[in-house]
Amino acid sequence: IIYKASSDHYESGYRNLRDQWSNRATWILEGNFREDVVAQISGHEFVLFLVDDNIFVRDFSLADIVNDLTELPSALGFSLRLGENTTYCYSLDHNQPLPAFTSVATDRYIFDWRQAHHDFNYPLEVSSSVYRTKQLLPFLSSFTFTNPNTMESAMAERTSHFGSSHPH
Repeated sequence: IIYKASSDHYESGYRNLRDQWSNRATWILEGNFREDVVAQISGHEFVLFLVDDNIFVRDFSLADIVNDLTELPSALGFSLRLGENTTYCYSLDHNQPLPAFTSVATDRYIFDWRQAHHDFNYPLEVSSSVYRTKQLLPFLSSFTFTNPNTMESAMAERTSHFGSSHPH
């Protein structure tokens, strides 16, 4: 977990979380965000990006997600935020059509993000997705970013990099 508190209040909250979860996660105080991200995902097969305001509404299995990414080489990543209920795009304040889903397992689908709209046409994000590090690490190393927002923005600007190799 790479973290940076913007106030004493938030530092206190992170301290409480570290105390509760230090045996389950490594806590890294952000120094140089880009270098921290690259260093932490290097040497790992997969990376799950999350932000500190995620709320999960149902159980999921990281083992199933990793298996799906292993079995589906055309998949760029696995989103924990998108599903059949994602009919409204909050950031654009607009309804959005669902893409054509193909079921790969119970409650898990693939779709062609290149043909999708709004949230479904935004395959590289940092709020709740799993990616293969072997694709992501060279990609992240090819541009600069200073925080999660600039990282996601730079990723989104370069999404076409994966258009032909990972369309799902």
